[in-house]
Amino acid sequence: STENNWKNLKLRNRSHHRRDFIPVASSGGLLCFRSSTSGEFLLRNPLTGSSRHLPPPIYTKPLQAVAMTTLTPSSSYKLVTISGEIPNLTFRIYESNSDSWSKKQELELVKNKDHNNKESSPHDDDTEIGNTVYFLSKTGNVIVASNSNLQRSPSKQYSSVITVKDNTETVYFLSSYGTIIACDLTRRSFTELPKLLPPFLEYSIDLVECDGTMFVILLSEFYESASLRIWKLEKQNWIHVGMLPPAMSHELYGRRGDINCVGGGDGNKILVCFNANPPQVYYRYFVYDLVAQEWSELPRCFIHGEALDFVSALSFQPRIEATV
Repeated sequence: STENNWKNLKLRNRSHHRRDFIPVASSGGLLCFRSSTSGEFLLRNPLTGSSRHLPPPIYTKPLQAVAMTTLTPSSSYKLVTISGEIPNLTFRIYESNSDSWSKKQELELVKNKDHNNKESSPHDDDTEIGNTVYFLSKTGNVIVASNSNLQRSPSKQYSSVITVKDNTETVYFLSSYGTIIACDLTRRSFTELPKLLPPFLEYSIDLVECDGTMFVILLSEFYESASLRIWKLEKQNWIHVGMLPPAMSHELYGRRGDINCVGGGDGNKILVCFNANPPQVYYRYFVYDLVAQEWSELPRCFIHGEALDFVSALSFQPRIEATV
């Protein structure tokens, strides 16, 4: 919380909560859950206990991303789902005002242009065999990268962020290849953003939104050291924003953990949760202040004397007036 300590949020009407519902998005004082069995959505205000079940849209292709945004000053909200496989992606929008889903709409692939002004796609030089992707570098070397190297928490399977700038809504999510997909809902198009690092260096990655800007947090290992960096995209170029001090990031080396991140704090802070699974259970929580450009580490959360370890992070602004 803003008091730099942990608050235990007691959920009301717990009898309505089912174990198969997993948190997938949040906005405007509301949390969005999705059933892992039926695919239906549940919108909930944890403070008041009010909730609404949404019928799942009919999918014929696998679901890729779920994003949520609140409209001001009406406090109405939108839920966006993106499904399909690249290059055939579609999206649908649920609007609380109409209490209905839109028709399925196709997204057109817009390819990036390389330095020779030729259209290119991150997959143009990629060959996939089984679970291994073979990349041909610009120097002509074949680089091998296993898809299993891209660590993702199950609770972040459909994680995405949505930004609204100049009346343009853009949803960003991670593809199964580890590339970042930018979906322009206004122009009904999408593009694959350029990779930040060579494929064999990318280890764990997550996206957050702060004050209308999309940031990428990337954990990588190289030369027996770990590096945790933050980037943002400006005019199709990646700008380096911050880096966890080496003395802190080195402690993450070799633990094969996953980072789970979220933006919050009035749009100027990024929370990074590092989770390593057995046999080496290891948890660390860091916060980066975008304004002060400073890192801090959060203490562990204790409830009734027992330490809790987090596997999912969502930005939540307590609002009693938020309605579903």
